[in-house]
Amino acid sequence: MKIKKIDLMVDAVRYTANGQIEFVRGFEKRGATFSDNIIVSRDALIVLLRNGKTVVSGDRKAYLGTTFDIQSQFKLVGEFVTNQATASSDTLVNVPQL
Repeated sequence: MKIKKIDLMVDAVRYTANGQIEFVRGFEKRGATFSDNIIVSRDALIVLLRNGKTVVSGDRKAYLGTTFDIQSQFKLVGEFVTNQATASSDTLVNVPQL
């Protein structure tokens, strides 16, 4: 998947006991490069998505610094965060759990 501008690349997620996202771990775009690992809460993730930021899942390529293999783009479906076309809960397919 080729996306020109990435604001947050997520590499792991943690869910609460009721299946809602608690937080995600990822890399935030900072100027020409990306940050070290950061933790983003569900509320902050929703704010990013509502503000039109591009949030994707993927993996960091070994030995290539801030180069990533992008897998899917996140979106809001109603009140749920997902990387699928439809959702009835927070669902991030193919994103490893913490």
